Amino acid sequence: MRHRRVRVLIAIAAAALLLRLAPLLQPGAAWTRNNDSPRYLELASGLSAGCGFARLDGGVCAPPEVLRTPGYPLFLAVFSNPRAAVAAQAVLGAATCFIVGYFAATRWGLAAGVAAEVFLALDISSIVSGAMVMSDSLFQFLLTLGILLEMLAIDVEHPRFRQLCIVTAAGLSLGAAVLVRPIGILLPILALLPFVVPSPSRLKAQLHLALIVICIPAAVGIGWAAHNYYRAGMWTLSTIGTYNLYFYRVAGVIWYSDGGAFKQIQKTLGRDLDLAPSQSPREIDAQMDHRMLAKSLQVISAHPFQFIRVGLVSML
Repeated sequence: MRHRRVRVLIAIAAAALLLRLAPLLQPGAAWTRNNDSPRYLELASGLSAGCGFARLDGGVCAPPEVLRTPGYPLFLAVFSNPRAAVAAQAVLGAATCFIVGYFAATRWGLAAGVAAEVFLALDISSIVSGAMVMSDSLFQFLLTLGILLEMLAIDVEHPRFRQLCIVTAAGLSLGAAVLVRPIGILLPILALLPFVVPSPSRLKAQLHLALIVICIPAAVGIGWAAHNYYRAGMWTLSTIGTYNLYFYRVAGVIWYSDGGAFKQIQKTLGRDLDLAPSQSPREIDAQMDHRMLAKSLQVISAHPFQFIRVGLVSML
């Protein structure tokens, strides 16, 4: 029965892999890129060229990067071209489908495992994002692996040492996810969810496990924020939060409040920063970060309900 279950789940994962590899039938590599892809590729080139974590732009090393985190550029630096990276992301996507299906099947039966794996295998957004130079597939794999390892450590009776090894691996996976996408800063909180309903007989042991799985990703985030402070004078995991707040959330508030063209509002916000002609609004230094936050808080305090509306619409 066990071998049959594994064969069925592997067959579904293979189908998921073929779906994710299908975009490679297209010629060239232009289809692998969106607005964020060039910066990731420049960071990967910078790592390969010895710039450290900085973009290689026109053969010149740019200033230290604070907009992006290093996990995905390191992943890209392993591969020779974007097509190879997309193929690797297809494998990660299929692996994610398999581990979700296997975890569900071993606990709630083959039907539950198949259903979970098929839903993920046919997830259009995962397939589309995995076919581009974007961090989604890597982040999804690390997040899924970390949470499922954490659940494995606490929902099955293991010898103490093995349990500690599993939960440490979960913490390391979540820590790696923090470095792939800045939204991973929330993972230490998310990692608490499996411990919401503690077992009274194992409360002390579960507290120890929870501490491990929370501290590892938290330490990774704090460590990278300290790196950014040392290199760029900014105590932050990433400035992408400030950028998105200013150019999307605040722009949305102004759009809902005053109307007008959204792109034009963004351009006006950019002009308010008094950037040099050659300066990109994504090249955020400490002074610009302060100005963007101050302007954002000013607009939000003047239109708090519109800000809530923007957040709810974005979430939906």
